[in-house]
Amino acid sequence: MNDIGTAHIRHQIEGKTVIRVHYSDTDEPDYFHLIEQEGRFWLGLAFSFDRRITPELAGDIRAMFTDEQEFNTDPEVIRTDLSRNTFLNRYYEPMLMNPATGSVAPMYEWLEDFDVTASELWGGVNFNDAMLVPVIQNGKGGFEHDHS
Repeated sequence: MNDIGTAHIRHQIEGKTVIRVHYSDTDEPDYFHLIEQEGRFWLGLAFSFDRRITPELAGDIRAMFTDEQEFNTDPEVIRTDLSRNTFLNRYYEPMLMNPATGSVAPMYEWLEDFDVTASELWGGVNFNDAMLVPVIQNGKGGFEHDHS
């Protein structure tokens, strides 16, 4: 079997979807992979770390896929009106704040905490029960609500 076919079979077994993202502010696309294993999701940027994301965020990403695949071995394509930085901040490494404590961390760190925290301490049995809010850096070294 050729290398493309072998890679495609390996991706299917791994639960990996390859994605090419085109941004509004650059002609150079990025390549990501979306991985689903046992109901958990990770988004990885080529040559970088995989970041754990919520099922809702994975669904938002899948909803942006276009119909541009010519063959099933082609990557999924997203054409976004977002700049590269905005896309990365929103989907690859979103920052969340606990409004009760003011603690800010990347989503993947909150998901790790959720996995090891009792539901009574988390505020419920679902990740969203903690009512974390998306934030962005405000340029002054602090964070503010992400209203985008």
